[in-house]
Amino acid sequence: MNNENSIVECFGKSMFCPELADVCADIAEEGLDSILTVPALQGIPIIKSINAVVKTAISVKEKYELKKQLVFLQSVSSGVANPEEIEKRKRAYGTGEKWFYREVENTIVYLSRHARIEKVKIQAILYLDYINGEISEEKYNECLDVLDMLIVGDIPLLMEIYEAQSNIIDLDTELQEKLKDVKTRFEHTKCGRLNAAGLVCPVSMGLSFGTFIDNNFVITDLGRYFCNVVKRLPNKN
Repeated sequence: MNNENSIVECFGKSMFCPELADVCADIAEEGLDSILTVPALQGIPIIKSINAVVKTAISVKEKYELKKQLVFLQSVSSGVANPEEIEKRKRAYGTGEKWFYREVENTIVYLSRHARIEKVKIQAILYLDYINGEISEEKYNECLDVLDMLIVGDIPLLMEIYEAQSNIIDLDTELQEKLKDVKTRFEHTKCGRLNAAGLVCPVSMGLSFGTFIDNNFVITDLGRYFCNVVKRLPNKN
């Protein structure tokens, strides 16, 4: 598993495995050692590869990387994907097409950057939207960069802004007047981080030096899309 080509090979071959979708347990909630003993998973290439590796000592970090890959694969396999796009990728794997290997490499690189399983599940939904044609390749890559920047602890605030401003669609028409009816107060520091990620944008509502400022940020179209992705997460409290 230390060989990058081997990682991409096993991961690509394991994409869309029905066995992963059929596993009742949520892989995210299980330890890697427990996952590797599930009988239904023993035929999946990436499981075979991991089982070969764990016979030797590997670090906690390496185990977590492997777990993230399995969570992503289970999430994708459990989701609704365009059958034609699935077959297209299976053929691409079989014929060794470079575009598919680049897609798999890109997926693994971003997965490796996530410290939280929540981000792994969000990335899986983004990937499904991409292969289903819901978003373009350009927007998909933009969303991966935004996800990389996003702090998981800021997501509840983003959802709060989304719900509070759900009736505001046109950001260019009398925005300040519309926001006067929205009573929610937002934490400035967290909004600043969401703004840096492009999920909200600042609105001039007058000077304030408080930690909380009334409605001085408004959710963007990209922010709305991310909120819709978060709402589709499984087992979301």
